Amino acid sequence: MKIAIVHETDGRKYFAAIDNLEKTNKISSIDYIQGRCLRNLGRDILKLNINPRIALRKFFTAWRQRLSFPFVKYDLAVIAFGPYDFRFIYYALFCRAKRIITHTSWPDWSDNPPVQYGALTKVNKCLWHLVFKFKNIECVAVTEPAKRSFNENHSVKTTVIPHAISKQFAADNYSKKTAHICFVGELSDSKGILTLIEISKKTTKKITIVGSGPLTETINNATKQLPNIIFLGPINDRLKLAAIVASHRYLIVPSQKTEVWQELFGIVIIEAMAVGTIPICSNHAGPNGILYNQWPNLLIKEESNPDAFLDAINLIDSDDNARKGLSAALIENSYRYSIKEISEAWFKLIKGA
Repeated sequence: MKIAIVHETDGRKYFAAIDNLEKTNKISSIDYIQGRCLRNLGRDILKLNINPRIALRKFFTAWRQRLSFPFVKYDLAVIAFGPYDFRFIYYALFCRAKRIITHTSWPDWSDNPPVQYGALTKVNKCLWHLVFKFKNIECVAVTEPAKRSFNENHSVKTTVIPHAISKQFAADNYSKKTAHICFVGELSDSKGILTLIEISKKTTKKITIVGSGPLTETINNATKQLPNIIFLGPINDRLKLAAIVASHRYLIVPSQKTEVWQELFGIVIIEAMAVGTIPICSNHAGPNGILYNQWPNLLIKEESNPDAFLDAINLIDSDDNARKGLSAALIENSYRYSIKEISEAWFKLIKGA
């Protein structure tokens, strides 16, 4: 079985479970296609500081894939774009796959979604409906809220399959919590880096920061004034990253909503859970879907001041046995996101069982 995965950026991070099916020979091959070319080029050069020559090479590769897509036959195409993105129309309309799955984590598929295309928004929505009418398309939603909203606006069969935890994040490999607080992710306004700095000012606890992004220099400057910040930069070695997260008691995810974005899932949250690290997160759609039913106290209202994150940590720290019990419960809950469970769910769907 030959599968195409079309994603706005690089789908490898989000489709580790399907990638695992290829590695275990349950499917024959996967083509990863970047669906957003020009914007990714600007992001790579201006935001991520990638070498322009490498960024341009990625750009031309993405364009070549886009132009050749209508001429390649696939058994299945998984197409992941936000609500009413015009690029989805191209890929779905000209796709030669036997089956098409639209993949989403967006919890708002109303007439007024977060991302707008001006006067074209309504046109795009009408075209989406037409594509669904004439193409064999179903949907996979990452969370229940995303499924509910999608089904309220589209009469399409929808299955919930969350993202998966990579194999490196296995609790059996780690035991001791020798450090206190960590952050892993893009160093940007939307990921709450400025909030994280404010948190650092209000505690003497060590805070380890892993990542890169437009606010890298801001973090470098903060380390000169705040000795409790330990900045490690980006870490691409997943095993090393897992060991770092596992060595900390807490992961802070202080994401900040914008007009067009909020934390839609948070793979780092379930990875932290898998190694018994307690996530303290802004109450966005993704963290809410993961944590609210059992641990609403781990969710912080975004409008709260930075003290709220530290208050949550201090409350948990006040009872060491309870903290260890919470850590163990998070590990147990994370099994439903294991690469084995999620791969089996995808395989069942792909085979039509």
